[in-house]
Formats: sequence, C-alpha cells, structure tokens
Amino acid sequence: MPKFKLCSWNVNGIRAVHKKGFFEWLSDSDFDMVGVQETKAQPDQLSGEFKLIDGYPTVDYNSAERKGYSGVGNFFSKKFEPTTIKHGFDIKRFEKAEKLPPRIAEVDEGKKITTIAYDGRDEIIAPDALPENIADLGKYKTLNKKELKEQIDAFNSEGRILESQHDFDGKKMIVLNIYFPNGGQSTERLQFKMEFYEMLLVYLDLLLEETPFVVVTGDYNTAHSDIDLARPKANLNTTGFMPVERMYLDFLEEKGFMDTYRVFNPEKPEMFTWWSFRTAARERNIGWRIDYFFVSEALKPYLTGAEILTKQTGSDHCPISIELST
Repeated sequence: MPKFKLCSWNVNGIRAVHKKGFFEWLSDSDFDMVGVQETKAQPDQLSGEFKLIDGYPTVDYNSAERKGYSGVGNFFSKKFEPTTIKHGFDIKRFEKAEKLPPRIAEVDEGKKITTIAYDGRDEIIAPDALPENIADLGKYKTLNKKELKEQIDAFNSEGRILESQHDFDGKKMIVLNIYFPNGGQSTERLQFKMEFYEMLLVYLDLLLEETPFVVVTGDYNTAHSDIDLARPKANLNTTGFMPVERMYLDFLEEKGFMDTYRVFNPEKPEMFTWWSFRTAARERNIGWRIDYFFVSEALKPYLTGAEILTKQTGSDHCPISIELST
C-alpha cells in the first residue's frame, strides 16, 4: 500500500533556518513533500544549495515582490513529483465561479470587539452576531471583475501560495501550500487577511469542481478553538483568535474540509505549533496552534496519520505532517 507523507513548516526565513541545519534535516527526512512558509528570500537568493537537495529532485519557490518578506517553497520526492505547479491564485478559474467573493466594506477593530461590515448586508458580523453557516450570510454585494483582479494581484504579489497537482489513486490531487496574511500590523492588514480568506473559500469551490482530492496546508495565522492556544480568554480580541477570523475556519469545515490533527486527537490539549520568541514561550509551552493540514472530505478514507513535530527546533514554529495511504 503506497504511503505519502506530507509536511508543512513556517521556517521564519529559509536562509536563517539553513544555518540551523534545515537542509540536513530535510535530506534525512522521509517526507514526500515539504512545504515551507515565510521564506523571506528573492529568486536570486535561492539558487544552488537551496535547490539541490538529496531526495527532493523537484524544488520550487514563490517569492514576494517585497524583499525579505513572506514567500513559500515546496520540496518534492520523486514518488510525489507534481504534474503541474502554479504560483498564487489562478484568476482564470474564477471565470467559472457562480458567485465572486463578498465585498468587505469595513473592518472595525475596537478595543473589546472586532466587527465586519459586508457591502449590501444589513447586519454587521460581530462576536455576538456570527452567522451560523455560510448561507446565513444572506445577501451581500460581490466583487466586480476589476476588484477581483486588484485583490488577486495584491495577494499574488506577496508570494503566498504554491499550488501543485499530483496523480493520486487514479485521480488528480491538488495541494495548496499557503502562508496566510497576518492581521496584526493594522486594521487595513486585518481586512486584507479576511479578504484573503473570502477569496480562498470561493477558490476551493472551484478546485473541488476539478477534483475531490484537495489539501490546504500552511500557516493559517488563526487558532480555531479554545483548545488551540494557551490563553484563549486573554486573546479574544487579538488578531489570530478573533471570533470573526475563526468564522472562516468554521466555513472551511462546512465545505467538508477536515482539520487532520483533530481527526486523530479531537480533545488533546496543549499541542501548539507557534510560540513567541519574546517571552521564552516555547520553554513554558505558552503557544498557539495556527499551522494546519485541512483535507477535503473525499481524502478521509486515505488519511492514516497526523502529527505535530514539537521537538523540531529552528523556527518559532514547528513542523506538522500527515500521512495518506492508497
């Protein structure tokens, strides 16, 4: 029975983690794909030893236009060699969309709560007024084609997505390695993050029309539930745990995507993937679980394992992995 092991890791700088033995760790590993986020490097800084890795003949990076910022990379074994690689959202796919993403009119980041106003929707989305499901959003105005292109151009300029396609059990599998935006810099960036989530939710519908096998991994920059961070009550209005951010992970699950770690460990506490460097948080395990493998419902019969590799150091995040067996 063929097995495929996939790994994801926010390395917080590919050049920095290189100095800490990342490529030795990668060569010694038995993963079939390793997706990294926050590479913070330009194409001319990613030649030679950054691409010639034993056991991983196919390597690809998607860099941000801004130097030293964002970026993702993928390393593939021969067994899991991709048939196609794409960078960013493919705007051509949206030509088939029945409905484009909502137009977010305003995000109000208050001292105690944060709310979202959708253009054309009468009710504001707030912690005490969250929609129970996607349909409960009701009527709202969507992006026009010009706005769609502007948003996609902005997202893609930051090098946040690598899409790879693979042959898997006689069908096409699509894997998205994503570094989701962080909303902590400003209210504008928080809205940017929410617009990214909205874009992705529509995009996933389009991918599921192509194949039932879809994997979405990376640094989501959001902890989903109370169990996914050390101090939930203290962070209810901190970006990364705001109810209006977590709503999008609820919507992801509504579309049939599963949090693979929770499939095997539904109630296991104190399992985190990110710890702040500032307060020796890792030593005290004061962390957040913000890195995920979500897989589409059709992949559940193939899912045979999911791990958080907390002992692996080198970044403020640790790697996560899943195993799929055909």
